[in-house]
Amino acid sequence: MNLFVISTLLLAFAWPGFAFAQGSGSTAPTTGPRTIGGDMGPAPAFAVTRTLTGKIVGIDAAKNLLVVEDDGGKRHDFKLSKDTRFRADKKTELQGRKHISLGDFEVGAAVKITYLASGDAATEVRLRHVKG
Repeated sequence: MNLFVISTLLLAFAWPGFAFAQGSGSTAPTTGPRTIGGDMGPAPAFAVTRTLTGKIVGIDAAKNLLVVEDDGGKRHDFKLSKDTRFRADKKTELQGRKHISLGDFEVGAAVKITYLASGDAATEVRLRHVKG
């Protein structure tokens, strides 16, 4: 019985160490911002990303910038590059389209942005379906 308790406790205390050793990926900065016409180097093979949902409050196609306001009212600027993917959820006006671009999005549209945690470069812009 004591051997079982000791081995269980040992495993319970060692388990978080195994998870910590795996890590969550590289957060090393890239060689620079990746924008259309100004590629400053390759993206890392693996990058940590974050997501943000909100509505579009500004589009600057000339500067490849998208301004999104989150549910708390805070505005976020995202740089877009030639590698940024544009997608649309089902039940949106862009559903099923294969080739979506920044020009298809409008101010006021609900979006989900996936971006690099090490900066403000958007990797995906997805038009969201809002129930209601």
